[in-house]
Amino acid sequence: MLFRHVGYARDFDKALQQRIFKRARMMRDSFATKTGKDALRNILPLKDKRNHLLMFKGKSTRTASTFIASILNLGGNAIPLGWEASSMAKGEMVPAMVRTQHAAGFSSLIIRYDDDDKDVIAEAIATCEEWNLDLFIVNAGLGNSEHPTQMLLDIFTIQGRLPEKLREERLKIAFAGDLAYSRVIQSLAVGLKEYKPEISFISQPKIRIPEWVKKELNDAGVRFYEIHEPLEHVIGSLGADIYYLTRLQTNLRKDWGKDTAADEELESQFLFYSGITEKAAKAAPAETLFMHPKPSGPELPEWFEKDPRNIAIEQIMNGIPLRMALYYERFAGDDDIEIELARSIPVTFHSKDGDVVATTSAEIRSVCSDPTCTAVKLRQSDGWGNIKPAEHVSLKHTSNMLCPKHRPTPPDRIKSMSGEEKIINPKPS
Repeated sequence: MLFRHVGYARDFDKALQQRIFKRARMMRDSFATKTGKDALRNILPLKDKRNHLLMFKGKSTRTASTFIASILNLGGNAIPLGWEASSMAKGEMVPAMVRTQHAAGFSSLIIRYDDDDKDVIAEAIATCEEWNLDLFIVNAGLGNSEHPTQMLLDIFTIQGRLPEKLREERLKIAFAGDLAYSRVIQSLAVGLKEYKPEISFISQPKIRIPEWVKKELNDAGVRFYEIHEPLEHVIGSLGADIYYLTRLQTNLRKDWGKDTAADEELESQFLFYSGITEKAAKAAPAETLFMHPKPSGPELPEWFEKDPRNIAIEQIMNGIPLRMALYYERFAGDDDIEIELARSIPVTFHSKDGDVVATTSAEIRSVCSDPTCTAVKLRQSDGWGNIKPAEHVSLKHTSNMLCPKHRPTPPDRIKSMSGEEKIINPKPS
């Protein structure tokens, strides 16, 4: 087990990220075939980790739906329960909630908490440790500073598009938008620090990147710049490989709506500073990539959605194998997928009586131990039969189990009156 919980972006160093990305590629490739889908859908039931609960205090479409899809793809049940519909709205404390869900038989608890009044993720993890609960806590968005699974899927997406630049520490990335309240941008900036990218933070002065993020980057030796100029003025000369945009995070701002004049001023300038205008789109080189965690506002206009440089949909698609990989790494072993894939191989069984049965390798009880033989025994059959040589290649031979054709014929034996055993017609050695 590489990790017990998904808590914070800083918990996932470069080596751990790469291990997860390798597994995510395996999830994606396996799920592209029927055999792979069938195998993956046995993973969570095989480990008796069937039921998983989403508790969100905050609205979500992409994060919630891709977590649900990921769990279903691995054969589990994903059950959403709104924070306000639970006893948390009555004042129940986090430790009591965690113990309750563990007692109810859930194997993981996926939490989103949009407020910044307390760290519910730390409380949930501490409860699991104190009570020795085998419950997987997953941070699906905390306040305005943490979104580790979005960070992972974003780096996974970047690596898929620009692997050499990421590996060789040549990546240039610019973040534009509500940097002060975007947990996505803050998590991603921290998650990228070991790749030593060059980072530009583009925003209005009032919504600049927080000091704690700058300290993390400084401590890691990452070069970064703060730019308080409109995006369309700098996009042609900045030379960034990726522009990562976010909307104005009004849902995470406690003060939003209290000062209408200030809100309107910030909102009116937001597109100019942080959005894709026609001028910005024309100034950006053809090889530039644009990312966005969605949902988007006017900063990513509808007319830009089909632009080939916009890879926001690719980020959403990558969220499923990435989150599948997290669950696989937490609950399954290295060889579980190989075992399940082997069990799902389609085979055609030809019995000695001429019957033909279409089945899978999971129904094969024995395989003749002679490596050249294609004889097998099914679980529901006592007799031996044969399968096609091409289907036979992937099967594991049963030790010391020979079919009648390859079983040695015992020599004839008799006993004399004195009880001495003699061999008649001995087989040549």
